[in-house]
Amino acid sequence: MIDQNMIVSLLGNAKLSAGDISKMVSQKSPLPVPQAVVQGVLDQLVQQGKIKKTDENGQTYYHL
Repeated sequence: MIDQNMIVSLLGNAKLSAGDISKMVSQKSPLPVPQAVVQGVLDQLVQQGKIKKTDENGQTYYHL
């Protein structure tokens, strides 16, 4: 299970793609975390209003 607060703390003031966030989560986790799992948590955080999702130049970014 991924801690949602960890993902929120990774964002800070940055705009990051799902791929970037997935890499960072995998580096901090003792076990590999599939990108689909990270994407699911990101979607939940957007629905809860804890983070925002922005599309720029065909790329999706997540930020606070």
